[in-house]
Amino acid sequence: MTNPTTTALYTNVESAVSNDVVFGSFGPRTVDLEFRDCRLLLDGNLGIASRGESGPNLSEPITAREVINRYRAGGETFLNDVKGGFRLALWDRAKQKLIVAVDPFATKPVYYFDKGGHFAFGAKLSDLTKLNSVDRQIDPNVLFFYLNHSFVPAPYCIYQGMHRLQPGEYLIWQNQRLDVKQYWDIEYNEDFTMTEQAAAEQVYAGVEQALKFYAFGKHRQSDQIGAFLSGGTDSSTLVGLLSKLQATPVKSFSVGFT
Repeated sequence: MTNPTTTALYTNVESAVSNDVVFGSFGPRTVDLEFRDCRLLLDGNLGIASRGESGPNLSEPITAREVINRYRAGGETFLNDVKGGFRLALWDRAKQKLIVAVDPFATKPVYYFDKGGHFAFGAKLSDLTKLNSVDRQIDPNVLFFYLNHSFVPAPYCIYQGMHRLQPGEYLIWQNQRLDVKQYWDIEYNEDFTMTEQAAAEQVYAGVEQALKFYAFGKHRQSDQIGAFLSGGTDSSTLVGLLSKLQATPVKSFSVGFT
């Protein structure tokens, strides 16, 4: 049995009660919704991407109920159309099917454990180690990666049987079987007919739209908006656009060393 006091979002299908799985939480901002035989836990913002004449368009963040409706209409293919920074877990009670996904850049990580008939997942590796069914055996092959490269590359984890979802991936747990699939990857489709001016305008519009989505969307996770100034062009560009988009001065921060 899993430990119900852990703060991780987890499931152990063997300990299911009444044809359901045991859920914890991804964190304090997790949206937890039960609707139409589905249960969704969502951490982050999702928008629907479409392509307009001037480039990609990103909708206002969609609600958890809209996510469930899109899943019911087309299954996990709804992930092909969503953008934003998120992690989610969706339990389909009728199909006894669990879907766990991260955004195209895995800005909100998900770790999972699959070994000996036990399956669990969480927002942090340390959350999984709290579960009674999880062993904490160091994987010697992954230790080799760490000693040679000074980090552990995804999808590996330092413990045996544990993995991390890579950017644009989702997993399905159904009938005691785990499948990990990819719904998104970077595509380099160069348009050699585009002028430099048109390319610059498209990049500008895309960055501005992303800022509006994350900083001013209806489901933004904080009323406090600020920016870190590193001294480079990236952060300076973001602060400049934020200054244009909001009426009050932008709170910016930098770090100095003496």
